[in-house]
Amino acid sequence: MTTFLLSCLRQLRQALRGKRRLITVLLLLTIAVPAAAQPQLTVESGGTVTVSNGALNLGGDFANNGTFDASNGTVSFIGTTNQTFSPGAGATIQSLTVNQASANAVLLANPLSVTGLLTVSNGDLNLNGQVIDLGTTGMLDEADGQTVTGTSGHITATRFLNAPNAVNVGGLGARITSDENMSATTVTRGHAPQTGSSSNEGIARYFDIQPGVNSGLNATLEFFYDDTELNGLDETTLELWRSDDGGSTFTAQGGTVSPSVDVIAMSGIDSFSRWTATSSGAPLPVELAGFDALRDDDTVTLRWKTLSEKNSATFEIQRSTSTLDDPGDREWSAIGHKQAAGTTDEPQTYRFEDTDVPYEAQTVHYRLKQVDVDGTETYYGEAKVLIRTGNNVTLHGNFPNPVRSETTIRYELPEAGEVQLAVFDLLGRRVRTLVDGPQTAGRKEIRMNASTLPSGSYFYRLQVDSQTMTRRMTVVR
Repeated sequence: MTTFLLSCLRQLRQALRGKRRLITVLLLLTIAVPAAAQPQLTVESGGTVTVSNGALNLGGDFANNGTFDASNGTVSFIGTTNQTFSPGAGATIQSLTVNQASANAVLLANPLSVTGLLTVSNGDLNLNGQVIDLGTTGMLDEADGQTVTGTSGHITATRFLNAPNAVNVGGLGARITSDENMSATTVTRGHAPQTGSSSNEGIARYFDIQPGVNSGLNATLEFFYDDTELNGLDETTLELWRSDDGGSTFTAQGGTVSPSVDVIAMSGIDSFSRWTATSSGAPLPVELAGFDALRDDDTVTLRWKTLSEKNSATFEIQRSTSTLDDPGDREWSAIGHKQAAGTTDEPQTYRFEDTDVPYEAQTVHYRLKQVDVDGTETYYGEAKVLIRTGNNVTLHGNFPNPVRSETTIRYELPEAGEVQLAVFDLLGRRVRTLVDGPQTAGRKEIRMNASTLPSGSYFYRLQVDSQTMTRRMTVVR
């Protein structure tokens, strides 16, 4: 049997490498070999695999560099070791199953939409910073101890809720009851323990609940969790906490925990936001009293205050940015450090200036990574500032100017429009086209390589719809 399956795998790989080959899985295809072989099924560039009204069972990794369509089929992971799933950007699958022979994990490498059933029955599905969208039809079904997990990324689902009665949106574990019409409601589940300024670290699960109508709900929330997510907390002391600022600060809400069925219930909720669970007996190493960010021109000043610290070594300041062109999941990077106070019951204040804010960012996010003397890390925040453009199109002078090899041109768009940015010599001949097409509103930055231009004076012209602006640059050798 092993020889036969290996032969099938080789034939399938050969077919997938063909530039014009098409493989359609109509019934059932199983790729399973001994763990030592650790096979990878790869759809090569130009190849196509379609799973239609059937199932593709995978014993190893899957990588798509061509075309992969399982929008009417099932993909199952049945391996005996950790597996990686790279379906390609924008992939849609009807049904996805994690049912490994040994309870390991499937690592997701691309965002994914699931329109049918997502089943996690043996082994975990690690989001690995990716997003799973169940949309309006997909459902999650998890066995105890076998879950969708991962401290980055999230899974989301949307349903239309009109007087919902114990509706578990997308099967994510937030069951909602209300007599009101909540309209289209999106529930997002993440697994990074929340901290904020609540002096407690939460379990490894939170929900962002966003109803279309979000007031006067008088709702009941049943917050389900898995024992693997307790994060060292005493399950019998869990209570619900909520944040109205995206996780920067939390306040205790209460609720009744039922450890035997892993749920915390609370009634009388007027509106929803971010919710997590924690224990009042789990103090953080730092009690944060405030964390804010203030922008002054191109500098952002961060200020935070602690009421007490225990074995606190350093604060690492981290930054992330987002724009209208790229509003997705944020990636954080360290931009500086501040020495902490160690152990103290006295209030401490800190200040940090970010003088290198990315020019094109429209929203800049900040958070703190506090590191104990033993290396334990805890995250606090976040704070954010909005970078607003003026009311008029603005073209700034390039820098450096004069330019020898490379220069940067910056401009601002108060609203979206058709944009042309080009460079001309003194005779009016176009020598470079830098931008030609639609752009969103915001601050823009273009780097131009001038190393092939002869020495002399040039003009660069910005045209936005009917507005035109021109500036001069000099190239020297």
